[in-house]
Amino acid sequence: MKFKSFILLLNIAIISIILTACINSQQQYEFPLEREEVEKVLSDINFGWYIEDFKYYDDNTISIVTLKNNDNTLGIHTLAKDNGKSMSVTWWLSREYTDKQFNDFYMKETPEIFNLVGKLYGNKKLEIGLKEFNRYYEKGYGKFEGGLFWTKRIGEYHVRMDVKPTSSSEDKRNRIGLLLITNMYEDYLNVRFENMRNSAKYNSIELWDTTVSEIKNYEPIDYDNFYGKHYIIKGHLENINEIKEIPDSLKYTHSSLLIPNKDKYLKAKIVDDTGELNVFLETTSLNDNELLMEREHHVVLLYYKNNPFYVVKFSALKKYKEGR
Repeated sequence: MKFKSFILLLNIAIISIILTACINSQQQYEFPLEREEVEKVLSDINFGWYIEDFKYYDDNTISIVTLKNNDNTLGIHTLAKDNGKSMSVTWWLSREYTDKQFNDFYMKETPEIFNLVGKLYGNKKLEIGLKEFNRYYEKGYGKFEGGLFWTKRIGEYHVRMDVKPTSSSEDKRNRIGLLLITNMYEDYLNVRFENMRNSAKYNSIELWDTTVSEIKNYEPIDYDNFYGKHYIIKGHLENINEIKEIPDSLKYTHSSLLIPNKDKYLKAKIVDDTGELNVFLETTSLNDNELLMEREHHVVLLYYKNNPFYVVKFSALKKYKEGR
């Protein structure tokens, strides 16, 4: 009897290994992608879009392909570096779409886009993991006016999905989508950090390098005309937990500095040499151990009913530059 049980377990183990091998045995393409490779995958999966344009940039380290169907545009940007690779996928939906067509796109066509992404990456796990977005969208459909933000860690890859209306249109439906997949996420955060600093300087936005003790002492003169204050705090995050019920401060504060789907915020403490501070943390694919590392955190101060609350937008692993 024991021998039969052993044989059964052995067979199960062998089947599991075979299935895992099948999942990971998809054809791997070198980044940046070549036109012929994209054409092959489009044909293999019978993807209903065609290539409108294909170009290389930066000494052929980047390729950008533009796909079209009858109504919409899809852009795929692939990048290769010595330490990894990235893909960003952007779509623009027709302003002529009805509400039903919008919903059909996110429920029926994005799974096909995720299938395309998985094939181009040669990674079945990516395709499976991305489809969690569809379940999240379906659960909250009708609540995402003004956009939504979703993120996930799938193996070594960090995934970000940002869906929003066009800023120049009165149509507030989510016509633009940006999907980023990268295993160079720390590089991405560092670039985002530098872009944020440069943008603040260009747009004359005050960005204060400060400490926890100093940020607690700030008080605006005019609450009614206070739209947020930006800080950089060097420290780490701990006690990171999901929010079971969205607090009123997040729920009823309307600010472009907050992501629209506020159920995706976490709560945490930011800690530096001068103390600790309760904060809300924008959903992130970094894990708790990574957030325990010393980082530079972009922190936004907002007020609700004259009471302050703090939001960590993102955190980068950078060497802190004294004297800024």
